[in-house]
Amino acid sequence: MNTANDQNPYAIPQMANSINPAQADLQFHFQHLGGLTTVLSVLLGLGLVVEIATAWSSLLQYDLLTRMQNGGQFTAAEADANDSRVGLIAIAALLLFLVTIVTFAIWISKSHKNLYALKVPNLTFTPGWAVGWYFIPILNLIRPYQSMKELWHASHHGPNWVKTAPASLVGAWWALWLLNSVYGHISTQINEDVLIDVAPTLEDLIFATQVEMATIIFAARLHVFAFVLVRRINRAQQAFDFDALNASPGY
Repeated sequence: MNTANDQNPYAIPQMANSINPAQADLQFHFQHLGGLTTVLSVLLGLGLVVEIATAWSSLLQYDLLTRMQNGGQFTAAEADANDSRVGLIAIAALLLFLVTIVTFAIWISKSHKNLYALKVPNLTFTPGWAVGWYFIPILNLIRPYQSMKELWHASHHGPNWVKTAPASLVGAWWALWLLNSVYGHISTQINEDVLIDVAPTLEDLIFATQVEMATIIFAARLHVFAFVLVRRINRAQQAFDFDALNASPGY
């Protein structure tokens, strides 16, 4: 017999493999994630720096391309330096992105484990699936937001988290995540099309640069919102002490 959750794949999952909060102390122990949060915060800060560097590089490239288009003066050395600069920043951005994604996934999993260690009731996301939903097509458009919202509310409000109002910070972070993903995909596709073209025109190169500059606007803001989000969740969890943890059966 199908349940309402089976019929609606976008509903918050009632997971059969979720962990019973009453048994959480047998499986998880509360971990202070200040060190991991600091590492992730540094990575997000570096990501913002890279986005600013990318914006600066794109502006220089845009200036060079428009001068070339308008018949202005430029040198071959200037063009080569531009290509080298763009390439180096792109490599640095890719490496930093991979390290940040792995660290963010570890932080999400450990933060959710803390909720079970704190015996917060009515949790619907396991630590594994809180990360896993990011990699499931279609459902990764909504489930990661739901799990982060649960992490935020449960970390801040404990056993009363279900009754709390939506968190605007989580919604803003997720909106930026989606916008950055969409515009990032568009920018990557356009750049690939330009590079594949045997003889791209200056107009093609200028358009690709403009699209990348627009993408940076969302990416930079995403780093800022993610930075604030992880630090506030960590601060909320750090506010619990072990005396309060064992003060009542609900906790």
